[in-house]
Amino acid sequence: MATTTDTALRIIDARDLADLTKSSMSTAYTLLKSIKKHYGKESHQLVLNTEAAAYLGIEVRAFEIILNGL
Repeated sequence: MATTTDTALRIIDARDLADLTKSSMSTAYTLLKSIKKHYGKESHQLVLNTEAAAYLGIEVRAFEIILNGL
């Protein structure tokens, strides 16, 4: 799993995933559901940036840079 030594944890929602993947909200909700299933989370549980980044196969720092548009 990606390290969090230099990046703060934050909650990821479908809007973040839609922005990151340049996809529709419908596709982003499906991706969010897949991430939750992968980590054994229930529908009401939240997804963190570390989990989303690991699922997508990118480093947390790169994930945050992309989301923040830096």
